[in-house]
Amino acid sequence: MEAALKCVDAGIDGLVVEGAEGGGFKNPEEVSTLVLLQGIRARSDVPMIAAGGICDGRGMAAAFALGAEGLMAPDALKGIRDVYFHGDMEAAPALAGQSAGPIDEVKPAKEIIEETVAQFFAIAGRLGGLAAAKTFG
Repeated sequence: MEAALKCVDAGIDGLVVEGAEGGGFKNPEEVSTLVLLQGIRARSDVPMIAAGGICDGRGMAAAFALGAEGLMAPDALKGIRDVYFHGDMEAAPALAGQSAGPIDEVKPAKEIIEETVAQFFAIAGRLGGLAAAKTFG
């Protein structure tokens, strides 16, 4: 949070917000992506891209609800297939975080993205209905 706010004060155009549950090297202070999104949004209106810990439409909906304007671009790790299917450890970073836990089957990336987006829109629609009805049931 402190680093993000220093970046905002320095005049950055946007932030990639990734918490401790994402893969790769992290700050030793374990703060989740969802907590960081809330904290940064409460103190800034800078555009945020959520990264780390998002593996389905529920996580996607949560990230958008907490102030993210987007998720990491699908081509951010465009060489990742070569890492995992051909053993080329130089093609891209081989990262996995806590959100690898809910993954229970291997699917083509296209299918995962389509399912994630469909699940997001189903959740967003349900939440919109609750908001319109001003109820929680």
